[in-house]
Amino acid sequence: MTSASDASPMLIDGLQYCSWSREIFEQMRQGGLTAVHATVGYHEGFRETVRHLVDWRTRFRDGDQP
Repeated sequence: MTSASDASPMLIDGLQYCSWSREIFEQMRQGGLTAVHATVGYHEGFRETVRHLVDWRTRFRDGDQP
């Protein structure tokens, strides 16, 4: 069993908004990021926000993650 002091720290970006791509995911992983809270709608209207949600669903379905 690993104690809490032996484990690597979790690094979580609590609020991220960007133009998502595989390159961004790879840079986050290289930087040691454990998890990210992705903002899918910031200043867009309803339709654009729904497009972002569809994009995320497609990424998860297709396994487009490093």
